[in-house]
Amino acid sequence: MYGDIKAIDFALTNLEGKTIKLSDYKGKMVVLDFWPTWCGPCRASFPKMQELVTKYKNDNIEFFFIDTWERESDSKIKENVSKFIKENNYSFNVLYDFEDKIVENYKIQGIPTKIVIDKDGNIISINSSENNLVALIEENIR
Repeated sequence: MYGDIKAIDFALTNLEGKTIKLSDYKGKMVVLDFWPTWCGPCRASFPKMQELVTKYKNDNIEFFFIDTWERESDSKIKENVSKFIKENNYSFNVLYDFEDKIVENYKIQGIPTKIVIDKDGNIISINSSENNLVALIEENIR
């Protein structure tokens, strides 16, 4: 279904307006969490995801929360996402997939979907739950 096990590179803008390129993070583990603001299960997973972001903030891992499948203008999406993140005190690095290109490239069928990429840029897990991410991270982070 996913073809190559290599993660597909992308460049997206984050909440602060900075362009984030996946290939710049080679050498680090990366967790991609695909979500839209209207997704209840996505929102329900965020407190646990915040715990992981906090726990591993000084480790060799990056978490990217890719906002996708929104159906409003880019400016309205930015406003809604920013408000949601701020109200919940999340320290997530949110990336905007305004044109749904990344979700398409990764062949995401449902959300939330979490993809774990190892330090060499290989996909090692697709659709891990926030609960089994700890074991996966611990096993691959060093």
